[in-house]
Amino acid sequence: AYLSGNKGKTWQKVETATQVSISAAAELADGRIVIVSQAGQVLVSSDGGKTFAALPGMPGMPLAGVAEAADGLILASLRGVQKLPNTH
Repeated sequence: AYLSGNKGKTWQKVETATQVSISAAAELADGRIVIVSQAGQVLVSSDGGKTFAALPGMPGMPLAGVAEAADGLILASLRGVQKLPNTH
């Protein structure tokens, strides 16, 4: 993954703790960044995308989308949509 702090003028490589393709990302209202992978990982950054930590206990199915809900995350996969409770 790559991070830009100046609206895309320059980019720097960021370690995401995954070796598979990232399929979607979302910036949450509280500023955290969530990315999901083809391996079913949900990775969260609390420092503007400089570092990411994997949430434990994810289902392991390929994820295709992520969105914020009022009380958690919505994860989309080829098997449907599931809600993940708050990850604070």
